[in-house]
Amino acid sequence: MKKIVMVVTLMVFSRMVGAQDVCFSQLHSCQMYLNPSLAGNCGSSRLALNYRNQWPYMGGLQTMNLSFDQNLEAAKSGVGVQVMAYWPSKIQNYYDMKLYYAYNLQVADALFVRAGIGGGLNINRFSGSSATLPDHWSDDNHEALADSTIVKADFSVGFSFCMEDVFYVGVSADHVTLQADNPVRYVVSAGADFHPGSDDFVVSPSAAFISQNGYSLLNVGAVVKYQIIEAGVGYNANLTGEMMKNIHSLTLIGGITMMDVDLRYSYDIVFGGVGVKTHGAHEISVVYCFGGYDNGYRNRKRW
Repeated sequence: MKKIVMVVTLMVFSRMVGAQDVCFSQLHSCQMYLNPSLAGNCGSSRLALNYRNQWPYMGGLQTMNLSFDQNLEAAKSGVGVQVMAYWPSKIQNYYDMKLYYAYNLQVADALFVRAGIGGGLNINRFSGSSATLPDHWSDDNHEALADSTIVKADFSVGFSFCMEDVFYVGVSADHVTLQADNPVRYVVSAGADFHPGSDDFVVSPSAAFISQNGYSLLNVGAVVKYQIIEAGVGYNANLTGEMMKNIHSLTLIGGITMMDVDLRYSYDIVFGGVGVKTHGAHEISVVYCFGGYDNGYRNRKRW
């Protein structure tokens, strides 16, 4: 009976985890994860690494995201590749690998419409042999759970409307072919750049509304950059979902740019409900722009 209870608990937990994607607090550092149409919106080439450790007090839900995208100005396009690994526990691992393509259509002097698509594999790995069950402590002849790996095709689509070096607004949908395992994630996002008085001073507000499997999250914030130093603040509000109801967080962001590398760190201060006992979330991003500084939204040549 104890083994049955444990197996059921693991199944329920893995289903809960798989029902909602990881939400990064530093939206401006994970472009293609936010919207496929933003692939290649940098000046030339961009390499980005994102690491998030959520709820460290409870053991931590760790996520690593590595991406590379390239602007193809002559072809009015952008391409990219992304590899994401998510470890909600020592027995459950998720991997997501995608290739991206975006087309940039100029509709006016400084106005552009971008359409993007992403396709790849979603890998769900369950390491049952690593699980410790109650009978492992008292029975030398215990049974081990079997390992399993499920691989499925995964696709995403996105559109965005951009004004060169000023703002963008976009919509996207991820997991459009995995509704049974990973419900579709819908994202409405926007970002802007303002240069009050000098190019050395940049104010970049952003917002994103994310909806997936009955859960909705609103992320709003702004990053201020002066020369090589930047600081920002964000607010994350869980709008629905009984388990996460009334759990909100304040994100503090700091960063520095050296030799075209943007290094950022953020910490989510969680308040409301049981969230205060999770010790928030740590997030680190490293973004290298081969064509020079890019704050994550702005393309010096065009969106």
